Amino acid sequence: MIPFAIILCTFCIRIFSIRIDSTDKHIQSINQSTYTRLRSLVSKQQYSLLRVSEIPKPSLNEPKCTLLSCLAEKHSVLDGEYVNLLHQTEAYTGYNGSASQVWQMLWRIASQDEFLNIALSGIQFSITTHLCAFHKQFLRWYVPNPSLFIKRFKNIYRLKLYLTYMLVRKAVGSIIMDTNDNQYSETELVEIIKSINSTEINWRHIPKDIDATLHRIDEMINTLAGLGCEKCRIWGTVQFRGLEVALKIMSGTYTVSVREKMFIMNLFMRLSVSVLNCIKLREYIAPRAMNVLLHWKEMALFATSYSLVAFALRLKKRLKRAF
Repeated sequence: MIPFAIILCTFCIRIFSIRIDSTDKHIQSINQSTYTRLRSLVSKQQYSLLRVSEIPKPSLNEPKCTLLSCLAEKHSVLDGEYVNLLHQTEAYTGYNGSASQVWQMLWRIASQDEFLNIALSGIQFSITTHLCAFHKQFLRWYVPNPSLFIKRFKNIYRLKLYLTYMLVRKAVGSIIMDTNDNQYSETELVEIIKSINSTEINWRHIPKDIDATLHRIDEMINTLAGLGCEKCRIWGTVQFRGLEVALKIMSGTYTVSVREKMFIMNLFMRLSVSVLNCIKLREYIAPRAMNVLLHWKEMALFATSYSLVAFALRLKKRLKRAF
């Protein structure tokens, strides 16, 4: 059972919505139509296992992050080592390495391409949303940090997240299904997207030189080697590979491989979670109230230390009186 403190705190500070407009509601409605089906799909083994060989190896110059939150558990299967994405929550890890330098390098690559400029902004804000929505563990559950989200929130970031989400959604809805494919859940997901007619988006920034943009995305994936955080490299790889697949689909008739489906479906899932939490994190009336849960360990340690010091002083006074 979820701790009573989390339920009470959440109920008290999420009474009504603020700053939610018609665009949010429209995108949220579209997102809800596929969210449950998509979550079920990516929980299957075919979509949740990432080969370790597909993750960029860390640069020799970059110190390895030794925090448990940065590391990913690996499993050996007959054809190699894998990481189960279901066990790697995209959350705040506490990594303070070269993340800012890596982002600068990614933006340097994206600056040459209008498509990547928008897509990278959408993915970066999606990652920011995840880090705020799953900020710190309280027992076994993640506690959000809405005050940090509000601090980093900008309307242009939100709109680029929605644009990126709709682009990837449109790409998923355009996947040509194999008639011999038994992936009924996948077929149903594609059909839902088509039936809602949500794939009609006026995306005016599809690059003319697709090959050049795909090459830049490969550059961006290689840049992730500068991260000492293993989980950061994992989710960065999955999402950029997914973007690569989406671009290939949008460029015309393209038959997506089983491996490519894994990447684009997981990118679609990450963006779907971000769309959901982009609204949730703005619903908090008193976002700073969540700091009680975010810093409960520090507060408990302080209270314990204070109590021990106070007890020691009282004991010292009693001993003086006794003698």
